[in-house]
Amino acid sequence: MTLRADIHVALDEVAVNAPKVRAQVLAEVAVERTRIRRRGTPLSGTDRIRRTFTFGFRQAAALAAALIVVLLMGTLVAGGRFLRGLEQRGAVDQRVVNQLIARPFIAPVLSAVDPCPTETLATIDYGNGPLTLYGNGPVYAIGVNETDDNWGSYFDAKYFTRPGLNGPVLVRGRDARSTIPLVFIGKYSMGPSVGSDTFHDKVVQHRPYLVLDPGHPLYRFQEGYGLFSVLQAMQRGRSGCWVIQIDGQGFTETIFGSGGMIPENN
Repeated sequence: MTLRADIHVALDEVAVNAPKVRAQVLAEVAVERTRIRRRGTPLSGTDRIRRTFTFGFRQAAALAAALIVVLLMGTLVAGGRFLRGLEQRGAVDQRVVNQLIARPFIAPVLSAVDPCPTETLATIDYGNGPLTLYGNGPVYAIGVNETDDNWGSYFDAKYFTRPGLNGPVLVRGRDARSTIPLVFIGKYSMGPSVGSDTFHDKVVQHRPYLVLDPGHPLYRFQEGYGLFSVLQAMQRGRSGCWVIQIDGQGFTETIFGSGGMIPENN
């Protein structure tokens, strides 16, 4: 069965009563397919930077069945092959979060001529076939969409947590060749405001930390992986080489990437 056929089957399972949303998702996948067909043309340096934290058609196909519920809140069908259901966010242990914040950011700042380190990639099977993500576990990430404005770029990112992971998880990031930080917006963001912007006609606060509670993800797949939907951003002037540090109880994970969050082997 082809990826496109998989998408049709999955959408039929969870969106029987939502034909407009079904058509919208298939149209978006078709747009991604067109973009990927153009990959034969070498990217300029500017294009590589613009693609930071974004991904292509095959990732869209692999994730469409699960992420469709974001558009189907009013018609969500519980259960099914992909999701075990929505979960409520619990309160994180602030004491532990403070301990994680106190850990140093390990990755050094690279010079303008230093090569970007090898991308940190891993393949997981969250229940709908293998998917290559950024990270080496127990937390993984992938970009979904990029929106640019006068301030910088906003990225719709998805974070996956490994089954059985406990305790709060702290995420920090920055441009690997400068001190331009990765900032977070919304309910999972934490820390003092380090700036603000108007995004989609709404004033948003930029915060330095992302805190995830693996015990209470936005969605829980049947195989046990947790899924978090996150809005993150980086100001103009970034080099295109980025680094994210993820800290939890008993581990520190460092993720490097360059050019775009587009694992080629999905």
